[in-house]
Amino acid sequence: MKTPEIPRISLDKKLQTIGYNVSVKIVYAILLGIGLAMFGHGVLVVLGHLLHLLIEIIESVVEHLLEWLFKLSPRQAEMTTFWLGFAILVGVARPVSIKIYAAIKNSFVSWLAKPKLDKYVLFAQFFVLSSMLALLY
Repeated sequence: MKTPEIPRISLDKKLQTIGYNVSVKIVYAILLGIGLAMFGHGVLVVLGHLLHLLIEIIESVVEHLLEWLFKLSPRQAEMTTFWLGFAILVGVARPVSIKIYAAIKNSFVSWLAKPKLDKYVLFAQFFVLSSMLALLY
């Protein structure tokens, strides 16, 4: 019985595919950056409203579930939901803040390790981007 041959892909085709994927990602990143520069404030407002709506839906479901499971009054369920959410927030806030602090510290240390010219270029890019965003809004 003859075994089927596995088609061979040349190294050139693999590199072309990788290059194509990278170039498509770069184009998407550029388009996303332009879109956020032009409509960033509106997008953030809509995302904020959607996040608030999602939180309200979760709170409502939890309140009704507490009322049904433990035979609580609506006020008791509301207070229990608040304290439960507060406890979850306190429990999540510390590890998240530690990770954010570590990321900021690492980026600052790597920024300090860069040559002086790169620092000035990054500062100029930040200044130009901030100025453009300030002019657009």
